[in-house]
Amino acid sequence: MRYPAALPAGALGTGIAAGIFLPFPVSPFVLAIFWLAALTAILVGRERLTTLCLVVGFLACGAQLGHRA
Repeated sequence: MRYPAALPAGALGTGIAAGIFLPFPVSPFVLAIFWLAALTAILVGRERLTTLCLVVGFLACGAQLGHRA
């Protein structure tokens, strides 16, 4: 991967835009679930599931930040 930070940065930016234009609150419980799912996927050795959980986690974090903006 040439730019490893591009995927999380894109997901975070998309989440922020979604949070600003579609204001819906994201529960911290939902954020914790995605991060725990990513940790579990890392420990099990499922790389694609880890990437998916991290992207969705960054998207949800961005939506929370956008909602607060």
